[in-house]
Amino acid sequence: MMGPFVVVGGLAVLAAVLWKQGVFGSSETGGLRTEHRSIPREDTRRTDLHVRMGAGVLSLQGGAVGLLDADFVSNQPELEPEFVYRTNDGILEASITQPSGQLVVPTPHMRYEWHLRCADNVPATIDLESGAGTTDIDLSTVPVQQLRVRTGAGQGRTIILASRLEHFDLQTGAGRLDLEIRGSPTAPAHGSVHSGVGALQMHIPRTTPTRIHVDKAIGGVNARGFVQDGHNYINYAPGATLALDIDIQVGVGEVTLDTVG
Repeated sequence: MMGPFVVVGGLAVLAAVLWKQGVFGSSETGGLRTEHRSIPREDTRRTDLHVRMGAGVLSLQGGAVGLLDADFVSNQPELEPEFVYRTNDGILEASITQPSGQLVVPTPHMRYEWHLRCADNVPATIDLESGAGTTDIDLSTVPVQQLRVRTGAGQGRTIILASRLEHFDLQTGAGRLDLEIRGSPTAPAHGSVHSGVGALQMHIPRTTPTRIHVDKAIGGVNARGFVQDGHNYINYAPGATLALDIDIQVGVGEVTLDTVG
């Protein structure tokens, strides 16, 4: 299980050294500033990433040059995120957090964006929380093992590569969430989605045996490629080995289930 980080002695010195070596960088245009961070590639077996952001735009995807790359775009200098990491027994532990005690009140001229990239083909455990805004998670090239996402009001998209998947848990307050699963896990995996108010759309590979249990208060369920059995929706023939077992709980809103591929 993922837990809080303890920043060991010497981490500040390490950060200073990396800054001098050009691993960190920044640029500024007018009142808009872009900060770049990159963790060099090492002999790492897994990435454990913790992200805590308030209101703004947050994207997370693959394609990092290092183990983890980040670009922070903002015209709010007081909200520069805290970026700390260490490598422990072949596991990269990284934490990116908004400064504590700083309240973000969105305005029409505010720019506050985090663009994060994980290394392709490196297994990852990710724990992410964000407030109001837009969240775009594309892990189609990152073999995520465990994924936990908490978001407030806003629009969200999540793509999960299922090849190493063990468990995912997505929770959103209000807004629209699009979830796409790509591929099949090598062992049975479990997922859960909790949505307060808004629309949920889910895409599942046609060849991935999946059971989806839907518990909703107000709203309908539109299912294409699934057979309904009470509150359960399945896309496999009797006797098949279940690959994905997903629980959905929705307060108010429409749920759309679709098989693809």
